[in-house]
Amino acid sequence: MRGQAKSSKLNFVKNVFLIACGVVSACFGLKSFLLPSGFIDGGVTGISLLISNITGLKLSYLIIIINIPFVILGYKQIGKMF
Repeated sequence: MRGQAKSSKLNFVKNVFLIACGVVSACFGLKSFLLPSGFIDGGVTGISLLISNITGLKLSYLIIIINIPFVILGYKQIGKMF
């Protein structure tokens, strides 16, 4: 039982690390390539970029606000594991 708990904790740490790496790479791509060149991405990021260009609102806030309905939908569809 003790080995299984240690494996679970190690798996959790690995997942957190990999998610953090994904967030860092997405931020790097957004700040280094999309914003300076004026390209528009797809999905929530693209919608946020368009709204930010039109209204002047901060991109970081728009990404969070536009993602909220999808997080709620994922929670309702998949449950607590989401």
